[in-house]
Formats: sequence, C-alpha cells, structure tokens
Amino acid sequence: LSNVTGCPLYFTPGKYWPTKVAEAYFGNKTIFGMLRDPYERLVAMFRGNIANYGGSYPEFAPTCDVNGAVRKMMTDYLAGHTTHSFGCTFVPQSEY
Repeated sequence: LSNVTGCPLYFTPGKYWPTKVAEAYFGNKTIFGMLRDPYERLVAMFRGNIANYGGSYPEFAPTCDVNGAVRKMMTDYLAGHTTHSFGCTFVPQSEY
C-alpha cells in the first residue's frame, strides 16, 4: 500500500510510489500512458459491478440505468471524498 494514497501500488500513480520501489520496477524504461474517455470508463465500472473497484450500484442494474449510476458515482465522489477515496479508482488518469 502507498503511504501517500493508502491504495495498492497498482492503483497509485507512479509519482507517489516509494523511490526505491519505483526505480526497481521502472528502471530506465520509457514510461507512457493512454488516456481513456472518462465517461466510458465510469460506464465500464458500472457494467463490471465489482464492489471493491469503484463501487457497486445494484439499484441501477435491473433497469440498466447507466446515467443514474454514473450520476451517483460522481455525486458520492464530489460529496467531500478525496481523490484517493474508493481505492483510488477515481484518480484522474492524467495523474498516471
């Protein structure tokens, strides 16, 4: 777990990794990333319905109310949670 985020390192941006761990893992490799459409990412989280990955929203599943689930995700997140809440699943991908 990261001392900064409290999340597993695989969900923690590399800039928050302990220096020795980052050096051992990345070495002199070129680090790159690909940005994903944020709305599509939230839709995929809803469809995956994994409780420990961004939350589970079963109340929206019977009607497949994707917009309602995404609205709830964002409302919950904006209700005072930190960027690293919910196991760091809502950290903006640009942070990586």
